[in-house]
Amino acid sequence: MIVLAAGRGGRLGLPTPKVLLRLGGRALLERHRSAFRRMGFARQIWVLGHRAAEVRAALGADRDTFEVVLNPQYVSSGSGYSLYLAACHAPPGSLVFMDADLLYDSRIFEDARGAGNRLLYTARERLDEEAVKVYAYNGRLHGLRKDTLTGHKPLGESVGIVALDAAGASALRDTLGDTVRRRGTAFEWEEAVETLAERIPIQLAPTSAPWIEIDFEEDLECAERLAAERIPPDRGAFDRGPFDRGLTSK
Repeated sequence: MIVLAAGRGGRLGLPTPKVLLRLGGRALLERHRSAFRRMGFARQIWVLGHRAAEVRAALGADRDTFEVVLNPQYVSSGSGYSLYLAACHAPPGSLVFMDADLLYDSRIFEDARGAGNRLLYTARERLDEEAVKVYAYNGRLHGLRKDTLTGHKPLGESVGIVALDAAGASALRDTLGDTVRRRGTAFEWEEAVETLAERIPIQLAPTSAPWIEIDFEEDLECAERLAAERIPPDRGAFDRGPFDRGLTSK
C-alpha cells in the first residue's frame, strides 16, 4: 500500500496535515492504519513532505509495518511525483495506492478486490469542476481528469484508490518515469494513470461505500458529519486474508 500524504493541503487553509485531522474521535491517519491492518496490507509506504516529522511521529515506532519516503519537492511537485518516488522504492509485485485525504468506510477496499488492474469510482450524475471524472471506452478506463473529455460522458467520480497487479505495477513505474522525464515533477497521478490506461487495460470498479475527499472547509464539515453518522471508527476484522491475494499478474 502506497499512501500519498506529502501535500500541504493549502486549499483547506489549516496548518495541521490533513492526515492528522481528527474525525469522529480518531485521526484520519489512525483510521487508515486500522483499515490497512484489517485488509492485510502488511507493507505500507507513506510519502511525506509537509510537516513530515509530525506525521512520521504519529505513524508510531513499529517500522516493520511501514516505511517513509520523503518528497523534498512537495511544495512545487504534484501527487504524481510522490507516487513516482514511492513506486521506485517499492519492491516488484502488485501494489495499491491511494490519496491520504480520504475518509471512507474501510469496506470500500472490498470493491477494489479482483484480478488485474482496478480503479475505484462512484457513479454520479452531477459532477462539479473539482471532481476527478472517470471516462470509459469498451468497459475500460479511457480518461481520468477534472476537465471534460470531448465526446464522452463521465461514468462518475474517481475515489482516489487504484489496485494494480504485478504487470500493471511494472507498467506504472515505466509510465511515471516517462512522465517525469517529459513533465518534470509538476503533475498529478491521474495524468500518469490516464497514460497507463493507453498501455494496459484498467478495469473500473464501482463502489457504493460512503467516502469523501477532504480538500476544502466544506469537505471537512461533511467529513465530520459522515464520520459521526455513517463511518464507525472500527468495523472489526475481515476474514478474507491479505488484499493482494486477489491481484494476479496476467
